[in-house]
Amino acid sequence: MAVGPPQRLALLGGGFSTDDDGLLDDWVLARARSSRPKVCFVPTASGDAPAYIEQFRTAFGDRPACEPSVLHLFRRDLDDDALRSFLLAQDVVYVGGGNTANLLAVWRTHGVDRLLREAYDHGTLLCGISAGANCWAEGSHTDSFGPLRCLPDGLRLLPGSVCPHYDSEPGRRPSYRAAVVAGRLPSGWAVEDGAGVLFTDGVPTEAVTRARGAGVYRVEPVGGGGVSERALPCRLLGPSMEARRPEPPATSPLNLGRSTGLLRARSGTRAGPRPGRILSRVGRTTAATRESAMETPANDPTPTPAQRALDVLADNTEDAAALDALANSDVLIPVPDDANDADTANPSAVALPVLEQPGGEPVVPVFTSEVEMAGLLPFVSRYRLVPLGALAAQWPADDLSLTIDGSSEHRLTLTSEGVRTLLARP
Repeated sequence: MAVGPPQRLALLGGGFSTDDDGLLDDWVLARARSSRPKVCFVPTASGDAPAYIEQFRTAFGDRPACEPSVLHLFRRDLDDDALRSFLLAQDVVYVGGGNTANLLAVWRTHGVDRLLREAYDHGTLLCGISAGANCWAEGSHTDSFGPLRCLPDGLRLLPGSVCPHYDSEPGRRPSYRAAVVAGRLPSGWAVEDGAGVLFTDGVPTEAVTRARGAGVYRVEPVGGGGVSERALPCRLLGPSMEARRPEPPATSPLNLGRSTGLLRARSGTRAGPRPGRILSRVGRTTAATRESAMETPANDPTPTPAQRALDVLADNTEDAAALDALANSDVLIPVPDDANDADTANPSAVALPVLEQPGGEPVVPVFTSEVEMAGLLPFVSRYRLVPLGALAAQWPADDLSLTIDGSSEHRLTLTSEGVRTLLARP
């Protein structure tokens, strides 16, 4: 049975119409399936505004590594066959902002909604800003009708809902959160201005930002009328740090403070998955074991809840509130660059990377942020994002310790019994 190309779309919190640096647009182009992609701008949400189209032509016409074009629907000059051929030939479809409701209505009138689904199935990268981000989901948070309100409509290529301008427009954040809690919109993705997120087959596989502090959030209802807002790890766009990352020495000591000794990678190898130590289940959602790639660590100085909990536990290892906060946090589990494909192919399983102390005691390193991971394991660029409590609940029964943020001042190492006793959550 033939396997089709990956289905990919990106939600953008910026681009040529709002930013001067071109970083988000460059990021999109770099993810196209072609080295010189055909990029079609779709300005339907703005009514095919001439000034908006000119902005696109100016920004992309100067890029030698792409072939820009524009799809006009308000003065359409392509018949149905030509329209289909034109859209299916594109490597990237870039949808502009404006009115989400009008966008969807016009697309359906011209059959563009069906053609974009076909292009998506054939590997075209779909992306957009504002209304151009809203349109791909099951519903969105929009000002298409004046005041902010819910629009339970979209192309449904992306499960859930979308909220753009999460940090920049008054009322967006509380209104969207309230809509998700009340069930007026399904759980979804909130994008701040300056950030972007790529989805592959409906799962977020990369989140980036051009501005420190801007991010992408998963927003979901929780019991008792509450709401969960979980930030995705975002890579700061700019010159790559990859070339400056040192290769690890064959046996490099790693000071882990409260562990029983210094950790060393296995002689002559990178830290790799321990044979046989693959958990059969870690969480009930694919997000629990989502794999991400890191080229430049997202360097947000704001402590995460997990890091604040570790600071408290540094003074009192029995603080119940801090242990609860830590157990309910997501941690990054490194995926070595030379990991076996079988270790990473199953989204419902996690291979535990193991380092050995000089005495041979095994320990699994996990991290609260990309920066912490890069500080201890600069040669590892991939990780799984997993709820720590769920991981601890299925921790192996043998003597396998866990260390959190091993190179930081708030580092914490627990024995196998300590992991299961203190951190395990259903």
